[in-house]
Parts: sequence; structure tokens; C-alpha cells
Amino acid sequence: MVSPGMIPLVDQTFMGRDRPGFVLHLDWKNHARSIYTPGKDGRSEGVLVQLAEISEVAASGIDAVMTYMYLGQKDTALEQAEIARNARIVRECERYGIAVIIEPRSALEGIDPDALSAGVMSMYCRIAADIGADLVKALWPGSVEDFAAVTSTCYTPVLLAGGAGGEDPQSTLQLAADAMQAGAKGVMFGRRIFRAQQPAGVLRALNAVVHENHSVERALRLLEQ
Repeated sequence: MVSPGMIPLVDQTFMGRDRPGFVLHLDWKNHARSIYTPGKDGRSEGVLVQLAEISEVAASGIDAVMTYMYLGQKDTALEQAEIARNARIVRECERYGIAVIIEPRSALEGIDPDALSAGVMSMYCRIAADIGADLVKALWPGSVEDFAAVTSTCYTPVLLAGGAGGEDPQSTLQLAADAMQAGAKGVMFGRRIFRAQQPAGVLRALNAVVHENHSVERALRLLEQ
């Protein structure tokens, strides 16, 4: 997954019969910062900017775009705008034959202890599916049981977001295995791969867990190859 500015730097990598999937990260956001732009009631609710229009990047050969959808704001106009923006992206991508991955998030993750609960994540993922997402990228809510509640209520395939980490390959593989057990159709890991001491080995091992149903113990042996 690359940003719009990286497309001319890596486009040769995504050419040819055996090329990897070309996914564009469409957004910039500041919700993870401790200082945000405040909402109308004074509560910090974050800012999100779409970095490119679909018509501008369609000719680059991308297969899919990934976009955030922040929900749950105290200022309901912000939530309305996010749903409308994601719906517009889906409709535009349909015209160009580009898949859409929506990652629904709570705008209040930093202050709301229930922001990652199974109930909230299930509702947000279902909204993403109803808008028309081809794939839904979801955060880990804390347990196999809770993630199973998310995947079982979303009729669109759910992919697990990796989040921070990467120093311990075993925990990365275990998280992927737990996600697959809970009904995920795959994972979208970034930092958990490129922060690893052996990124290529972790990628091989993840492929074995996700696509070949290997155990974590068996997949770990691939790191030695």
C-alpha cells in the first residue's frame, strides 16, 4: 500500500504478470495525535483529508484504494460528511473498476474505552459494507470471540489491521492466526512486517498462516529459511 506521492517511485514494481496488488492509501489524518482540531462542542475530533481524486489516479494502474471512515463524532455533521465522502469514493471507484477497502474507526478512540468494543466495531464495519466497500479493514477488538462477532455481522470480507508492533514475529503470526480463526479473510499488516528484523521471512510466514492454514509454530520455522 502506497501514498499518491509514491506512485511514480514504485510503479515499475507493480507491472507484469506476477506483480503484487497495487493499493493506494487515499487519506491523511491526525486522529492519533494528542492535539486535534476541536469539534463544535470543544471536544477534539480530528481532521481527515483525501489526498487525491479517483479520476486523478485511476490511470496509474492501482487495483484498490484504502480509505478511513471515522464515525462517532460528537459533531454529527462530521460523521455525516465522512459517510458521504466514503460513499462518493465507492461510486467513483465502481466507474473505474477499482476495489475499495474501507477502514472504519472511532473518532473518539483516544478517550472512549468502548471505541474498540465488538459492538461498536461490528456496527461500523456493517456501515462500511452497506456503503459498498469491497473489503473492510478492522482493528483487533481484543479477543478471538470479539473479532468473530465483528466478522459474523459483516457480509463483506473483513481483513485485520495490524496496528503497531513487529518486533516479535511470533506475536504477529499469532495475531494473524487468531484473526483467521475468528473469520477474517486475510490481514493488512504494514509495520508488523517492515519493522521486523526479517521482513521477507515474516511475510513468508504470514502467507503460510493466512493462505496455507499453517500453525504458528510451523510458520515460525520459515523465518529460518
